Amino acid sequence: MRKLLCLVMLLMGMLTIFAANDIVIGITQPLTGNYAMGGQLGMRGIDMAYEEVPTVLGRPIKLVKLDNKSDKIESANVVTRLIEQYKAVAIIGTYSSALGIPGAEIANKNKVVLRIAIQYESTRYKG
Repeated sequence: MRKLLCLVMLLMGMLTIFAANDIVIGITQPLTGNYAMGGQLGMRGIDMAYEEVPTVLGRPIKLVKLDNKSDKIESANVVTRLIEQYKAVAIIGTYSSALGIPGAEIANKNKVVLRIAIQYESTRYKG
């Protein structure tokens, strides 16, 4: 009985520790460079949504915002950094399909959800 009580208390303590952890959501937007205007507007929308819903399932959301500088290579690097360094469980971004596709390939490889709200028309990428 004593072992069962200790096990239950240990599990409750672990749940409390895990429940307090932030849910990390990465944001990649072109805040500088050629696409800065669209990226800044997108960031404003994300900030407004975060003000309305700063928690999920009782856990705080932590937004990690990084500038992809309107550059394809930097966009891919930002997605990698959000996954590896910040441990993002999901990523929101980016303005411009040219910036989104390199990051999407990395997110897909790492099994991280990447939500890109853009319209893309091309015969090269079909999905």
